[in-house]
Amino acid sequence: MMSFFNILEKNRIAAVVIMILAVSTGLMAEECSTMPACENTSQPAEAETYSAPPAVAPEALKILNRLEQAGDQYKTLRANVEYLVEDKMTGDEEFRTGWIAYQKETENQPGKFRVSFEQLTLGKGRPTTSKQDYLFDGQWLTTAKHRIKEFRKIQVAAEGEKIDAMKIGKGPFPVPFGQKTDDVVKYLEPSTRPNQKGDPKNSSYLKFVPRKGQGKDVNFVRLDMWVDNETNLPVKIQSKDASKKVTTVTFKDIQPKSTLQPELFIMTKPAGWDLIVEPLK
Repeated sequence: MMSFFNILEKNRIAAVVIMILAVSTGLMAEECSTMPACENTSQPAEAETYSAPPAVAPEALKILNRLEQAGDQYKTLRANVEYLVEDKMTGDEEFRTGWIAYQKETENQPGKFRVSFEQLTLGKGRPTTSKQDYLFDGQWLTTAKHRIKEFRKIQVAAEGEKIDAMKIGKGPFPVPFGQKTDDVVKYLEPSTRPNQKGDPKNSSYLKFVPRKGQGKDVNFVRLDMWVDNETNLPVKIQSKDASKKVTTVTFKDIQPKSTLQPELFIMTKPAGWDLIVEPLK
C-alpha cells in the first residue's frame, strides 16, 4: 500500500493541513496503523516505555504538560488560519488564509477535519481567490482544487483501520503535539524563554530541536511554538525543514468546543470536475 508519508510528499499543503490539526487538537488515534512505519505494534506496552526520559527544564516541562492535557480536553474546534511558506533559498513566498474545523474521534466514529483555504498571495502580489479544500475522515483524504477543477480522493487507511500518523518514532509524519510528554522529550529537546516583543499576546514559548540520533523520526530541524495561556492550545507554530523552507501557521478566533454541523465534513464532486481516486495498493 502507499505509505502515508508518500501521500504527504505528493502534496505539501496536505501535509501542513494535517500538521495544523495535530497542533491544534492532538489529532492522534489510539492505535498505530499497519503501515510500514508503524512496526511492532504487537509488543507489550512495557516495550514502548522508558523509565528515565532526558532531563527537561521545569519551565518547559510545565508547558508540555499543558499541551498534553489540552489534547485530551477539546473534542471539537474551529478557527481561522493563516499559512505562510518562505523559501529562504529563492526568496519565494506563499501566503494562504482560510479556516479549519476538527472533530475528535469517538468510540463510534473516527476523527475528522476540514480545512478550507480561500485566498492566496504570492510574494508581494495582491491577494487572489484561490480555493482549496481538504477533508480527512479517518480513511480518505479528499482534496478539491477549485481553479483547475480537480477532485482527488486518496485512501489513507483500510476500512476500520486506525492510523497513528503523528506518533513520534512510529508514524511517518510525527509532530510533538497531542502526545505524552515523555514521548516528546525522548525524541526532541524542548526549551523555553521569557516572552519577547512580537510574541502572541498571553502566550508561552517553546522551541524544539531533534535530539542527537533522532532526526530521522521528525520532519523538521527546528520548530518554534507559542501556546495560549488560557486554552493551552498553540496559536502560532513556525517550522524549518532541511531545505531551509520556513512554514508559519497562525490561528485566529479559536473556538474550542464549537458546535459543528455534520455537513462541514461532507465534500461532493461538482459536475464537470475531474475525479481522481487513489485506493490503497
